Amino acid sequence: MQKHITRSLLLPLIFVTFILAMFFLQATPDEKACQVYVGLPAAEIAPQPDTPAELDEERGRQLAENASLDPLEPLAGREISGVILSGESLTESLCRSQVPAASRGLIITHLGEHLDFKRLRAGNQYSVVLDEDDELLSCSFHLGPLDTYNLIRSPEGYCVTRQDVPLECRLVTMDGEIRTSLFTAFSELGEEAKLVYSFADIFASKIDFNTEMREGDRFILTVQKYFNEGKFVGYGSIMYAAYRPAENDKLMEGFYFPSGKTSGSYFDRNGKELGTSFLRSPVPMGRVTSGFTNHRPHPIFGYDRPHLGVDFAAPKGTPVLAVGDGRVVFTGRNGGYGNQVILDHGGGNRTQYGHLARFSPGLHVGSHVRKKEVIGYVGTTGITTGPHVDFRFARNGVFVNPLAMKFTPRSELKGLELARFKGLVADLAVLWEPSTEPRVIQVRHVIFSPDKPTFFL
Repeated sequence: MQKHITRSLLLPLIFVTFILAMFFLQATPDEKACQVYVGLPAAEIAPQPDTPAELDEERGRQLAENASLDPLEPLAGREISGVILSGESLTESLCRSQVPAASRGLIITHLGEHLDFKRLRAGNQYSVVLDEDDELLSCSFHLGPLDTYNLIRSPEGYCVTRQDVPLECRLVTMDGEIRTSLFTAFSELGEEAKLVYSFADIFASKIDFNTEMREGDRFILTVQKYFNEGKFVGYGSIMYAAYRPAENDKLMEGFYFPSGKTSGSYFDRNGKELGTSFLRSPVPMGRVTSGFTNHRPHPIFGYDRPHLGVDFAAPKGTPVLAVGDGRVVFTGRNGGYGNQVILDHGGGNRTQYGHLARFSPGLHVGSHVRKKEVIGYVGTTGITTGPHVDFRFARNGVFVNPLAMKFTPRSELKGLELARFKGLVADLAVLWEPSTEPRVIQVRHVIFSPDKPTFFL
C-alpha cells in the first residue's frame, strides 16, 4: 500500500519538475528580452537592473539590429537584370528576361521619349524593379559609361532622368619619338586614334604631317583623361602640345587658352594663335600621292597634263574637312572629278574637293560650313586609281599650290588677355624631358552632368 502511494505521488512530482525546468530554461534574460523587445527602436530598449552591464550592452546591440526587421512584412518586390544581345531589340530583350508585358510597354513608351533606340548596342545593360504586385517601380538603362537613363514611378506618374556620373580627371603628360608614323607612336603609348587626330590638328597650320614628318621627330602633350570607377571613358582637352622636328630641332608649342574672343584655342608662347584662316589639308592624316604640277604623266591616260591640285590618299570613308569657313557653291557629279564639293571662302578664295564617296548629310548649294566641318568622305568616284581626295585651291580664279601657301594667324592676344595667358604658360609649361611612360601630374574629381556636359574629344 505504501509503495503504491509513493509511486502515485512520484509521477506528478516528476511532471511538475519537468515543467518548471522547461520554464526556467526558456526564460533566460537574453531570450526573455528578445521576446519582449523585438521590433522596438533601440532607444526604447531599457536594460534590466538585475543584469550585468556587459550583458545589457550585448542585448541592446542585438535588439537594435532586430529592430530594423519586421518578420510580418512581405518582400517589397523583385529586381530583373538583363543585357541586350547581338541583333536584339529592347522589347525582345525585356521579353526574354520575363519582364511583364505591362511593364515592358511602360518602359518602351517612356524611355522612347528620351532615348534613340537606334543607338542601342549589344552589351547595353538594364535593371527593372517591380513591386509586390509585379507592377513597374523603376527601370535603369545603361547606354554607356556616361549615359544612364532612370525611369522612376512617382505619385504624379512616371518620369525619366539622366543620371549624373562621378568622374576622375587625370592630367597626363606623355611623349614619344616618330619611327614610322604618328599613329604608331601614339599606339605604342596605348592611346586611341582620336587623340592622334586632335594632336595633329593643333599644328595643322604649322606642319603637314603627310609630307613633313620625319623619323626621329619627337612630340609631347599634356591631356585630360577621364575615368569612371577606374575605367577610361574619354579624352578632355589637350592642355599643352609640342612637336620638335629632328632636322632643325625647332620646337613648336601650343597652349590651350580660352580667351574672350574664343571658347578655346591654341597659342604659341607669344600669344599668337596657331590656327590660321585655312587648313593646309582637308585630310590631316592622308598621304600625298600626287602634288601640284604643270606637267604630270596621267596615271590612266599616260600623257603629260597639268595637275593643279594635291591628291591625298586615305582609306575609303575617311572624313574630308572644309579647310576654312565658306559657302557651298557646287555639290554633285562633275565629270572626271566624280562627286565634288566647291566652297567659296570670300576674298577671291575657292576650294575644290573631288572623288568623294558621298557628301555630308544635308549639304547643299547655299549651305554655310565652318572650318574643320565634315563635308564629305574619301572615295573613288570619277577617274581615279584608288581612294583619295583631289584638293584644289584657287585665288582670284588661278589655282595655287595649297602646300606652299603662307597663312597669317587668325588672332593675337594683347593687353590683359596676353598677361593672363603668360601666367597660364608659366603654370602649364612642360619641360622637354623624354620619359619611357605617361605621367599623371594632377588628379581631380568632377561630376559629369547632362545639364552641363563635359567636353570630350
